[in-house]
Amino acid sequence: MKCNLCEQEIKNYDSKFHHLIIDENHEVNICPDCIKKFEKWRGSVYATLFPTTTLKKKFGKQTLN
Repeated sequence: MKCNLCEQEIKNYDSKFHHLIIDENHEVNICPDCIKKFEKWRGSVYATLFPTTTLKKKFGKQTLN
């Protein structure tokens, strides 16, 4: 199975961990590397919206572009 984002082969594919159903018309398979990148991006968004000390330590002083 290939990742829909980076098109790399997903090693040890398991639908419970790699298959995301967005709605009845959209579903994707995502590799662990892309999941990590998405989580880091999401964390930086939260750190920008809610600039708490804990989030700043975890994600640094990142801003949205």
